Amino acid sequence: MKFSSKTIPVAAAVLLLILAGILGTRFLLRSALEIIDESGQHVARVDWLPKEATDVSYVRKGDLFWLSVYECTIPRDSFERFAKENNWKMEEARDVHVGPYRSILNLPPIRQGAPEDMYPLALRYEERQQNGGGVTVVYDPESRRLFVSESSN
Repeated sequence: MKFSSKTIPVAAAVLLLILAGILGTRFLLRSALEIIDESGQHVARVDWLPKEATDVSYVRKGDLFWLSVYECTIPRDSFERFAKENNWKMEEARDVHVGPYRSILNLPPIRQGAPEDMYPLALRYEERQQNGGGVTVVYDPESRRLFVSESSN
């Protein structure tokens, strides 16, 4: 069988595409099967938050579908830098409910005996995807507490 000068580059390109597909599939499967399941309550610091963040409670779960919820104390100026780095456009909001986040973290209500876990005035950002995933960020300037919930769906 005789190959033309055009056949060899085409065959090489096809082989490269097949190899890239195999490696890409292997990477995706490995990533999808890598399960993260970690949590902590009132941890002094974690390496994935700014160094100024203290008293961190968190739950991080996932593989192909993931969830990350955390609460920490962080000074306002450090929070503002962190928000800017993450493109969170914070807006002032009233009566911001944080009960769902605290329940995921197995934390008690902020105010014992209060009908709902909420802050009368806070900074808030939310971005939702069509599948229900996205991010919700709440910062209470008075207590300097940050709540973040991020999920793939």
